[in-house]
Amino acid sequence: MRDWNIPFRLYIDTFGDGLGEALNQVQVVDDKLTEGQVCYISGQIKPTEARYVASQMECVCLVWALERLHYYLDGSVFEVITDCNAVKSLLNMKTPNRHMWRWQITIQEYRGNMTVVHKAGTIHKNADGIRRWALANTPDNPAYVPLEAEPQIPIEGINITDMGTEFFEEVRESYKQEKNCHILTSLLEKDCKDTCLVNALDEVWKNSYSEGRFHLLDGIIYHRTKHSCVMTLCSSLLINTILHECHDSIYSGHVSEDRKIEKVKKCAWWPSCRKETIEYFHTCDRCQKTNRSTGKKFGLMFNIQEPKSPWEVFHMDWVTALPPSGDKSYNSCLVIIDRYSKNTVFLPCHKDDTAMDTDILLWNCLGLSYHPQTDGLAERMIQTLEDMIRRICDYGSEFKDSDGFTHDWFNLIPALELAYKTSDHSSTGQTPAMLEKEWNPRLPEDTLRRDLVDINPTASSFKIMLDKVKHNAKQSMNNTFDYAKQKQDKSHKVPDFKVGDLVLVSTLNFNNMKGPKKLQVELSGELENNYPTFSVSLIKPYQQANKELFPLRNPTPLTIQPVEQSKGEKIKKVIKERRLRCKNQREYLFKYRNPVHEDEWLTESEIPDSDKLLRRFRHERRPQA
Repeated sequence: MRDWNIPFRLYIDTFGDGLGEALNQVQVVDDKLTEGQVCYISGQIKPTEARYVASQMECVCLVWALERLHYYLDGSVFEVITDCNAVKSLLNMKTPNRHMWRWQITIQEYRGNMTVVHKAGTIHKNADGIRRWALANTPDNPAYVPLEAEPQIPIEGINITDMGTEFFEEVRESYKQEKNCHILTSLLEKDCKDTCLVNALDEVWKNSYSEGRFHLLDGIIYHRTKHSCVMTLCSSLLINTILHECHDSIYSGHVSEDRKIEKVKKCAWWPSCRKETIEYFHTCDRCQKTNRSTGKKFGLMFNIQEPKSPWEVFHMDWVTALPPSGDKSYNSCLVIIDRYSKNTVFLPCHKDDTAMDTDILLWNCLGLSYHPQTDGLAERMIQTLEDMIRRICDYGSEFKDSDGFTHDWFNLIPALELAYKTSDHSSTGQTPAMLEKEWNPRLPEDTLRRDLVDINPTASSFKIMLDKVKHNAKQSMNNTFDYAKQKQDKSHKVPDFKVGDLVLVSTLNFNNMKGPKKLQVELSGELENNYPTFSVSLIKPYQQANKELFPLRNPTPLTIQPVEQSKGEKIKKVIKERRLRCKNQREYLFKYRNPVHEDEWLTESEIPDSDKLLRRFRHERRPQA
């Protein structure tokens, strides 16, 4: 009888195709320690395990025994006795292969209760005899375990397609309508070289025939090359069918030019095969609209007419997303920069200021959106101002509020403006104040020179000095432009289209296109009422397909989702709220369901059935307990 309080002894052995295990236990019988048998099991290895080496087979034998005798060994202390030293290192192997790794994981649950002991094969007889007459894995075997059946994948359907006989009949009929194919058919059927018929062939057909590239099989002419043999086509309709299947079909996926040429070369041949394939690819409407442009962009840098006096031409733009500052909670700053002197004016304002809040004259002089000809100077000045504010309005700076942040950038604007005016500009080599006012404002560091004698030049000398300053500034600006043009033109090229050519416009700045942005076309055409001015880098030449050469090609027009009219049905949620200045009224920023519409500030009275949306908005803002 087994005793669960006494350790077990598990003897394992394997050789050939047999596995043998003996489970024993040492008990006290008649005041003597006697080793008795608990059970014996044997089995045959699987065909996939027959390729294992001896050390791997011993590990398989151990894993097999632990799985079959789990009822006895689970939670019990036992010894594993084997004649193979590889089993002793199985648990502590540092770099096991995939089989050993799987077996290590399997026996981990026995790690604390199992001890592996080596025993010489000459005295290891317990399991040796069992494995020599291993029982098959059948229901009669006590250690029988049903084999896992291989998963059967049901066949949902079989669809085998092939080109019907109608296509080949059309190919044979087309040979009768084309002179060269008709002559080749006659020559190949007779299997003789008729000089008159050969001379009647066109030059391309004659050269291929003289090289022995044509063969006739079942009334179809095949063109042979070094590595392929394809049918010869002469009908424009059949050629377009092949081009469509090799490029426009969903199984072709509008592949690149080289891949398309290789696909066509494996299907058919005709004299102008490569030329027409390339033209068919370049005139593909879908590829031209969706393929991303690589290489150099269009548009070389050119210099616009420079002003001759201060504030003759100036640029302006807004810095937004600033923290509220000042008595009126300014959250934006209007940046005005003189093109001649590079002098600047910083005017705090609000992000929601309308055209009436800004001077009408200045509004008419604004640069165009996405127009780098006039926006560059203002955009660069905005970056400089943002950097200056960021350096001062930062955590741990000298001027800070109770929270450790300097949000009061409004009071720092005059000092930042003075700092910029009195610093040398990289493009002119002079300070903006000197070019505009012809003198520099006094700064705190000027007090270091208070004991020095000021030398005031005469009027004529002062005039000569100012003329030299302006001349040097102009020369520095020209040098700066030449340097910028050299860098810009390295990545740009001269446009190869002229007025009247068809072009595609990039949809990068279109905000009324529906659907995921990843699936939107990169370029579009045939659009009306768009922005009147485009950067030449946003334009790409469009090659229109030859309808006579490719009659089966029909370009698909780009459709833009029309804007919905009903606001009440398209509102998704309320994002934020604000109080109007000089009015005791609140506005709410509404987000629409349709991505065509931008977020919009509206009052509660302008939205029908807004109670539900506002209740949800206030509930989400309420702090949770």
